[in-house]
Amino acid sequence: MTNFTKSLPVRVGKIIAIFSISLVACYTVLLTMLFAWGSAKATHGVLLYESARFLDAYSKDPSTPLPQSQTLQGYIGLNTIPQSIMKAFPPENWDTLYKTQEGIMYVPKRYPNGDGHLHLQVSDLPGREEKFYLYYEIVVPDSVEEHIKNKFRVLALAGAIMVTLMLLVFYRVIQRALVPIGSLSEWVKRNHDREELEALPADIRDDEIGQLARTLHQSLQHIHEQNSRERQFLRNASHELRTPIAIIRNTMDVLDHIRKQPAVNQNKEQDLLLRIRRASDTMKAVTEAILWLAHPEKSTSSPSRGSIELDTLTKELIEENSNLLQNKNVDVQCQLDGLAPLQIEKALIYITLDNLIRNAFQHCMQGEILIDSPKPNAIRITNPSPHYDHCNASDEDIEFCVDTGGFGLGLSLVKKIAETQHWEFNFTIDEHKAIALLSF
Repeated sequence: MTNFTKSLPVRVGKIIAIFSISLVACYTVLLTMLFAWGSAKATHGVLLYESARFLDAYSKDPSTPLPQSQTLQGYIGLNTIPQSIMKAFPPENWDTLYKTQEGIMYVPKRYPNGDGHLHLQVSDLPGREEKFYLYYEIVVPDSVEEHIKNKFRVLALAGAIMVTLMLLVFYRVIQRALVPIGSLSEWVKRNHDREELEALPADIRDDEIGQLARTLHQSLQHIHEQNSRERQFLRNASHELRTPIAIIRNTMDVLDHIRKQPAVNQNKEQDLLLRIRRASDTMKAVTEAILWLAHPEKSTSSPSRGSIELDTLTKELIEENSNLLQNKNVDVQCQLDGLAPLQIEKALIYITLDNLIRNAFQHCMQGEILIDSPKPNAIRITNPSPHYDHCNASDEDIEFCVDTGGFGLGLSLVKKIAETQHWEFNFTIDEHKAIALLSF
């Protein structure tokens, strides 16, 4: 597993831990605030209820007795409030004392046996200038407060246990999720430069990561197939170029030798020069096609669109490559009457047709080569050849042979050019005949 996948669970674990601790802390604080708010509301509720009852009864009968109990006392007029209460709620501080929305003043007080909570509510009396004061005192014993604190400690401990369990579960889930990623990373490293891919790791499951792994497997398989075809193409290209170079060099040696012998027939010299010309023409056609495919925008054969008479161009190329048919019992039939002029890249169509015709002439030993136009925007070349006997196989095998130059590098170059120009190129084999169809 890479350092990235090793550190990722740690980083995610830290994030989850911080989030979980923060969540529990916020929950505990909110629960404490809720308890205080609930206690205050409960206390205020007693005051509001008793005050409302007295005011209602007083409005009906002014002689209604004031509320008096151990914790609840009512007073009419500020001067009737005991000094101990006035000390806890000095009138000069009423504006600054904590008040609730209901107008209840509240102050805490510590007693020997617990914490006290003092409340004072001021209300208007119907028909009188004096105010009605309702005082309420409640004491929470230390034993009760300790019991509440114990409850909070239990709550905090339970929260810590829940956080720990949650962290363990998340860590396990993350680790389980990242193990296939590590395996996949190692699998990609092992299979980066291999021609045959290994099977996917066994821990790749049928989930999102599994889908990603299968997509990656298909992509690598496609890349390897393309690389294999390119390597085969380069081998064939080097062979196609090496052969005419060797022919030229050998022929030049022979030519140099016979020129030192005046008695040698001059026709022999012409044959040798013609052989050099054929080899150089082959190199020229292959080189131009490869250069354009490598740099179509910078090649010396950069395309220039114009109106092309394809029948005229085809006949010119047949004449230029006629030397390839010397000493062969081959008849070329040209039926291009239905071929219409096209607006097309002149340089590219020249390279394409030259390679198609040259490939047919090179591989045909005897018989008839038919060059016709099945429709106004298509050229078809049909030629017999014993070299295609062993390739009378599936369409996939034929396509692979074309891509890698198995039927001659010219067809592979034509297919690549056609793909870049969005032309249609098909090569089929039927009863030992090769049929190349190019549609524009």
